[in-house]
Amino acid sequence: MVARIAFLLLTLWSGNTLAATLTATVDRKELAVNEHIVFTLSLINSDTRLRAEGVAPNVDLSVLTKNFDLGTPRADNRFILTREGGKSTSSITVELFPKRPGPVTIPAFSVDGLRSQPIAIKASPAASDTSPEIFVRSGVNKTTVWAREQTIAHIDLYHRVNLTTASLGGDIETSPTRIDLMEYRKLPQAERKEEVTGINYNVQRIAWAIFPTQSGDLTVHLPDVWAVTANGRRLRLPGGQHQLQIKALPAGIPADILVGKPEINQSPLTALPDANSLTSWSITLRAPAGANALPGSLPGLTAPDHVKLYQDSAQRRTDETADGLTNVATYIISVTPLAAGNFHLPPIRLPYFDPERGVMDTAESPGQTLIVKAGPKPVTPTAAAPAPVSRSATENHETAALTWQVTALTFAVLWLATLGLWLRARRILPPGKPVIKETPGTTKTLHAAHHPLQAILLDAFGAPSLEQGLGEWEARFGVDQELRETVRAVQQLYYGKEKVDEGKLRPTVQATATKIRAGMPVNQAVADRWLPQAFTSRA
Repeated sequence: MVARIAFLLLTLWSGNTLAATLTATVDRKELAVNEHIVFTLSLINSDTRLRAEGVAPNVDLSVLTKNFDLGTPRADNRFILTREGGKSTSSITVELFPKRPGPVTIPAFSVDGLRSQPIAIKASPAASDTSPEIFVRSGVNKTTVWAREQTIAHIDLYHRVNLTTASLGGDIETSPTRIDLMEYRKLPQAERKEEVTGINYNVQRIAWAIFPTQSGDLTVHLPDVWAVTANGRRLRLPGGQHQLQIKALPAGIPADILVGKPEINQSPLTALPDANSLTSWSITLRAPAGANALPGSLPGLTAPDHVKLYQDSAQRRTDETADGLTNVATYIISVTPLAAGNFHLPPIRLPYFDPERGVMDTAESPGQTLIVKAGPKPVTPTAAAPAPVSRSATENHETAALTWQVTALTFAVLWLATLGLWLRARRILPPGKPVIKETPGTTKTLHAAHHPLQAILLDAFGAPSLEQGLGEWEARFGVDQELRETVRAVQQLYYGKEKVDEGKLRPTVQATATKIRAGMPVNQAVADRWLPQAFTSRA
């Protein structure tokens, strides 16, 4: 009997020990209205998990919004293996900011038949200080802007004491048009020093670049700043809100026009020694505009007579500072003159909408003069027959026609003779010896004996001439400066006046032939220079 009573008491004691409990705690019960408390609701020794958000929440934090502004709730769930039955503990933590001074009460919460105790809080008015330790100022760079014009919204955090942490209580928001329906970007954080009422403050700027698209009123809601000072003081500083008036672009303005004044820079063109040389012309556009606002290729870029221009796609990047975004597009243009002389390249013009004056305008950079010193080098010398001076125009025409007929007949006879010799050679070919067939990738000409380096390149290109092979390769893979220079060097070796060391050129030709056969395109990748390491972390 005694043993049974002891067993029942032990069972009751164990059941009480493992019973689930719901508790509510705060880190302090007195504070100023611009400070916050940390509220924690914990459910211990239960299979139920506390959920304030998501699917089927069982904790309604909205009952706190009457007296408090809430931060972002954070849930934590842990499974405790050391307890009998493997029960878990679950908690929800949230920052609470009193809306007004005076006594306020955190009400009781109920979960699974369990109930927490209410908590009384005393909120005092914020201290009036003409030289506060920490405060916030916010604003926008303009209150009236054009559609797609860059607008900068910012928060400046002033502090004259050391801070343990400082973070945003949320993200920037806009209404009635949501911020996620517009192009916007958070900018890198910047720091400076500023004197306010005779006191030096450290200032941290958090800013956003916004490109509104819809005309009408737009309200920008900046997030709160949560800061903890080195002495443990915790503050919430409201970011505030600002009104914008968005104006539609005037009638007749193209929908894809660049909004914002661009800057044009171009590299100088150096004189070329002779025709058919290659030089690169670099043109860079910079504008305070949104992504892809600059054109993919330069408009209106026409080549003068006897000059060829090959334009690559724009290489883009974005320069970011706390003062705004600058989009940059660089265009690389290959220039090849076909004759000697001075050639005037066209000016660079880019139409845009000037938001400061509210009118269409054109940014312009003057054209440059390309100087080519020598004409094209002859590939095969030809001797011109002296023209008769005593015959009339009719007699010259008849003579030319007769000469053409004689020439055509001579070529026909030679072709027939060659065909007969080839057929005879096939008939006397020894039995079992295979016939060598010419393939598109093989060039079996006298070049192999007299022009070996040229033969290597012709075999790699699979073309009858270096110019044709180079042109077809660049049409597929783009301009490769090293490949082009190698081809020019081989032409200079065999046909130019200034001879080149064939032995030194051979390794370069062999490496170039390997590149041609591999079909290696020009690598135009551009490193991204923007790393968002200075950003303030979001809550």
